[in-house]
Amino acid sequence: MGNESNHELFVENLPNITSQNINSKLYMNFHVTACSRQGGRRYMEDRCQLNMKRNENGELEYIFAGVYDGHGGDEASKYARFHLLENIKLEKGFLSDNDSEFLQAIRNGFLITHDNMEQEHVKWKKNQNGYNSTAGTTVTTMFIKNRRLYVGHVGDSAIFVIKRDRNTNIPYVEMATKEHKPNDKTELERIRNCGGIVVKKSNCHRVVWQRSLNPPSTPTRPSYDIPFLAIARSLGDFWSYNHKTNRYVVSPEPDCFTVKIEDDVMGFVLCSDGVTGVLCEDHIARIIKDVKCNQQENYKKGEHDKNNYARLIVKNALNPPTFIRSDNITAIAIMCEYTDKEDNEIVSKCRPSSIPFDLDEELTIYPKDCVIIKTKSQERLHTKEVNICYNGPKDPAFKNSTCIIGPGFEVEGEINNTDIRRKIGETSDGGYIFYEEPCYIKVSKDQKRILDILRNNPKEDVMSLLLETIDDKVVCLIHGYNCKCCSVMLLRIDLAKAKIMEMRRNTARRENKNTLSEIKNVEDGSSDSISKNIFSYFIRKFPLFKFPKKGHHKSDIKHFKSLTTLPSQCTSFRNKEMFSRSFDNFELLQYIDDERTTSEDVSNRVVNPSINSLSRPKKRKFDSAFNNKENSNSELNPPPEKRNGIWSIVTNLMSSLAHKNTT
Repeated sequence: MGNESNHELFVENLPNITSQNINSKLYMNFHVTACSRQGGRRYMEDRCQLNMKRNENGELEYIFAGVYDGHGGDEASKYARFHLLENIKLEKGFLSDNDSEFLQAIRNGFLITHDNMEQEHVKWKKNQNGYNSTAGTTVTTMFIKNRRLYVGHVGDSAIFVIKRDRNTNIPYVEMATKEHKPNDKTELERIRNCGGIVVKKSNCHRVVWQRSLNPPSTPTRPSYDIPFLAIARSLGDFWSYNHKTNRYVVSPEPDCFTVKIEDDVMGFVLCSDGVTGVLCEDHIARIIKDVKCNQQENYKKGEHDKNNYARLIVKNALNPPTFIRSDNITAIAIMCEYTDKEDNEIVSKCRPSSIPFDLDEELTIYPKDCVIIKTKSQERLHTKEVNICYNGPKDPAFKNSTCIIGPGFEVEGEINNTDIRRKIGETSDGGYIFYEEPCYIKVSKDQKRILDILRNNPKEDVMSLLLETIDDKVVCLIHGYNCKCCSVMLLRIDLAKAKIMEMRRNTARRENKNTLSEIKNVEDGSSDSISKNIFSYFIRKFPLFKFPKKGHHKSDIKHFKSLTTLPSQCTSFRNKEMFSRSFDNFELLQYIDDERTTSEDVSNRVVNPSINSLSRPKKRKFDSAFNNKENSNSELNPPPEKRNGIWSIVTNLMSSLAHKNTT
């Protein structure tokens, strides 16, 4: 009884948009939501895309939505997401007022994307037997332009049109697209004409891969047949090319058609087969009806609809009652809102149309929100909370996706937070996402790079980084501002910067092979001289002669008898004119900052001295406890005779007197 009363209230309070004068009074806005989940599949191969454009006057030109359900890997679905729309835009008939020309542009965009993908697929990961990638993708796209829907479609994804019954005013759902299945009569006939085969395996009709014996063998001589693909059309699947007929058995040719948006249209749902395999049209209609029945008060107040229809559909499809493994699930819901308020009256409250608005990025960063697109403006709103949790079985080798892959996709909460590599996802603008429960922290590419360097410690990256250009801010995608998790992430980045600076200094010290570093690193095999040579000890104790910058005094080194070169030094340092006992020559060892002085500067300053006092042809040899043969032989001239001291004179006098007495 409760449901019946709700239905009566629903019929009574909704505006009657079927009246004859409605077109002159009501304006159409679009309520856009998206949701995507991995389900129980080993990999996440679904992708979705949203786009919109306004003209110079700020008026809406089109809204684009696309769902790409990949198979055999996610390479084809990713490629289609990034290239299909751009290829359609390049066609001559794009956005033409002539429906046939616009549809032809969509068709050409599909085929060009398929041809270009063929050149790229050889770079994709090969399978375990060495064959090229078998990746392919369904593609279901639509453009909303001037109250018309322009559709391009291959595969078994779907577009549902939600309408309101004109008599009962209750929603019902129709599927606008056709599933391209191998058991369809039209598709089966086409496949056979292309030289293909369809067989039934495990109660499912599949296109056969007529595979050669091995990759290098001639493809025109298949060795055995493999029931392979459960759809008849897709982009990719280049394994299906038949060399006898020169045609693709799995066709890239899209269905292209238009749908007029009448006044009874309530919205559209694009979804992958993860939805259509669980929910039928009646199920979707029931979900929409239940939501609208609970929305009566908002209709009376004239507020925006804050329901997230895409999340509601995915929630109902994610955990089927039969407890079977859930497929990847993706849904985009674009609901039509009718209002009697002209957009000019409220444009000041919304984001100005002159500011670039990326619909795809907006719902990627805020996957739980909705975007209201009006005739001249748009705004993002928070929606009612819809908790989505998958409780069904998973593939044995299940790997939880950690990448932010597009609108409506969220990283699952069960991610292991202790492994930083699993917390990173990538966004379309080159940024990265760290999952810090319950937040998603967006960092720049350079910020993520220094965190990777801190973990991997690659020498070349450390030396090439410009730390000054790295942003010192991060963004919380949940709160929209800096939160506690942001502070933790900034602390990590600051610690990484400090660590990298230390690594730089250590690397510079190791690789800087200048003359001063050679003094510090005494060669192996000279341990005897190390223990005896005070000068070597002096260098080790005070590396790079770091005296106070104000200068040094002779008293600092007066207790050393010798400043001669060491036998362990390189040949250039054994030059006879390099050092002497003179403190004047020691002025050559000036204060050097090893972090700012290059090896060339130091070497030139030492090897090519400009002090004339270093050339001393009458330089004496000296007696030293640490003297050695090599040092003595380095002197060119013999020392002058020693002068007689006072004791020598007295000794000689006493010797002469003693000699006279004896005589």
